[in-house]
Amino acid sequence: MRSQRVLSIAVALLACGLAGCSDVSEPSSGKPTAINQQTYHLDDRDIKEGEDLQNRLMADGSVSRSDYEQAVKAVGECFARYNLRFTDEGWDPVGNQTIDFTFGNPELSDDEVLGYGDGCQKVYLERIQESFVASSEPVMDPAILKASQNCLSKQGIQTTRNETNIEDLVASAGKAAFDDVLKCVKESAQTLHPNRSLNIGV
Repeated sequence: MRSQRVLSIAVALLACGLAGCSDVSEPSSGKPTAINQQTYHLDDRDIKEGEDLQNRLMADGSVSRSDYEQAVKAVGECFARYNLRFTDEGWDPVGNQTIDFTFGNPELSDDEVLGYGDGCQKVYLERIQESFVASSEPVMDPAILKASQNCLSKQGIQTTRNETNIEDLVASAGKAAFDDVLKCVKESAQTLHPNRSLNIGV
């Protein structure tokens, strides 16, 4: 089963914001673009319907949680049309900015799973997700937040207890404790949500 990987990207962006990162884009190789690679398995109907859906949901210039949920539902329906098993795990409890889901089919080749799976996400969800993440503030599940604060406290790393997300925890603990913060959040999230496919990036 493949899972949507968003948290690791968010954590990477946070790390870049704290330490500074150069452009990590890969040089052009003359190969087909990402769009062509990720959608070549899909029917033209899906490509058009997906683009139309994203355009409609973003027509007012904003993306709500309801819009995001509608786009994820459409992704699941797209998966089903290509025989991919879809499991919606709900809003990510670490940041509450993305919906976690898994997809796969052991009877299909890896190329088919990637082609169908990434293609469905790209045409039905990609711009919706990017817009929602960019326009919303991450808010950690209170239980994970408290457990993470307690974990840091046991290591002698103080927090204000007024934090609401990973970035706040790093700001309170200090940049030198960045890895410690991520480790505590990861352990806390996995303990409280043992059946979730959470990816904290460490």
